[in-house]
Amino acid sequence: MLALFLYRNYLQTLDIEFSTTNTGNKVIYSGTNNDKIALGQYNNYLIVAAKTKNQTFILPSDINNGAKHRITVTYDNSTYTAYYDGTEMQPNGTAIDSFAVNNK
Repeated sequence: MLALFLYRNYLQTLDIEFSTTNTGNKVIYSGTNNDKIALGQYNNYLIVAAKTKNQTFILPSDINNGAKHRITVTYDNSTYTAYYDGTEMQPNGTAIDSFAVNNK
């Protein structure tokens, strides 16, 4: 797993590889206080939760198939972009409050 999250006026990137067969809601990645970002699955959504901005994306149906998958999230100081196994994910405008990150 590679996790890199830079701050201020720089491109920020989080890149993780994981596998799961758990079909329930879950935390996929939760960084340290220095990372200040987390990824979670809530129903069919990927939630990117950070100190200043949260965003949801529609997850592909094969996420829980037990195979290795890669999620990459970039932030350019205004917009998150998420990729699942190299394919850009569709953002979803639905706000989901059931996933929180402690960013103190």
